[in-house]
Amino acid sequence: MFDFLLLPQNQVFAIALALMVGIALVEIVGMLFGLAISQVVDQFIPDFDVDMDVDIDADADLDADLSASGTTLSHILSWLNVGKVPVLILLVIFLTAFGLAGLFVQRIVAGSVGVLMPAVIAALPALIAGIFTVRVGGKAMAQIMPKEETSAVSEKTFIGRTATLVLGNAKRDNPAQAKLEDAFKQSHYILVEPDNAEESLPEGTDVLIVRQEGTVFFAIKNTHPSLAPEARSS
Repeated sequence: MFDFLLLPQNQVFAIALALMVGIALVEIVGMLFGLAISQVVDQFIPDFDVDMDVDIDADADLDADLSASGTTLSHILSWLNVGKVPVLILLVIFLTAFGLAGLFVQRIVAGSVGVLMPAVIAALPALIAGIFTVRVGGKAMAQIMPKEETSAVSEKTFIGRTATLVLGNAKRDNPAQAKLEDAFKQSHYILVEPDNAEESLPEGTDVLIVRQEGTVFFAIKNTHPSLAPEARSS
């Protein structure tokens, strides 16, 4: 088997597998020292999720072409799960699939016709296998990998959501405390005043947040049962 790997037609696949092993060892060693190499590498990967806006006054068509190219590249990287799974893991998946697929193809061809294909030809099906394995394997990894979550939620997202007054009666210039649940099912306690200056909102009232001024939110009575907090969380 070792001699089969060293044949000139198979060297590119052997190198791919060797690189895969090397990257895996570097990641393991980094973890022993408390350093995730894959996270360090991801910091140098540009964010392609935004449109590429280029300020070139001479040719507006060139701007459009560059923006379209950036969008296409973003779609390709997203399809390959870049940004969802660390790039080094995706690279390991690709190198593994590419190397094994290439050796498998060469083994089948050698068993059938007695000779190996040139590396360039054998690399084509191996490349296709590597790309689709990155797609499928990366998608699976994205499902099982722990995701970084944060409790930091923009208060702007509170507008349009419902809340329940839990402490005090809300009047103009006399806010009461309300409990609000965000899109991530996390509870927040906010200060609420009635949007109508003549209105009073007693404790226990379900309200709809309509605007914000500083640290105070303004609300109206929630007259739609389907928007009640308990209905939204069910």
